[in-house]
Amino acid sequence: MDFALRTATFKDVTTKIKLTSCDQTDAVHFTVGNVVWVRLAPYEGWNQLYERVKFELPKVLKALGFPVLTRIGLRYVNRIDIPLKEGLGFPEEYLSYRIISGDLLDPQNGFKWSLKKDFVEQNMSVIVHSSTVSGEMPNVGGVMFDIDTSVSVDVPSKSDDILVRLCEMRELKNKIFEGGITDKARELFNEPRD
Repeated sequence: MDFALRTATFKDVTTKIKLTSCDQTDAVHFTVGNVVWVRLAPYEGWNQLYERVKFELPKVLKALGFPVLTRIGLRYVNRIDIPLKEGLGFPEEYLSYRIISGDLLDPQNGFKWSLKKDFVEQNMSVIVHSSTVSGEMPNVGGVMFDIDTSVSVDVPSKSDDILVRLCEMRELKNKIFEGGITDKARELFNEPRD
């Protein structure tokens, strides 16, 4: 705003709506052309999320006036808690995707990277992020392994077609996840928790 010239510039603001469950673990966020379902820990698994989306999707699309969707996405943010050795974590023992930094920068105090790949035949894109994160327990460090799959070409508009694409996106996400973790990480997932 310029008071001397008595002019002002205004920008369109997109309305964002967020609906959450009473305990804040489930949410749906939407704007024009964009719908996001969120589930925070504790995770209940794909079947529960799928059934929730299947139930809510027709209602959300109707509430939005059956918008033309420009993108649908499925994102999993995975946290892998790794034991520290002499104050250091060794994420390369748990993730097979990584940046090779060379002797000068090893061992590292932390890292952050991302990559993007288009899967043209499937009309999907994937963005994978990984970074070290603070440990939530003594002598434990954390590695974030975030996989975001999306469709932005030939985006379906009918509920049933969207659900089919979400299942296809989940299948690709699972391949990336399984290819990205080591057997040592799998052992951590199978350990009994207190």
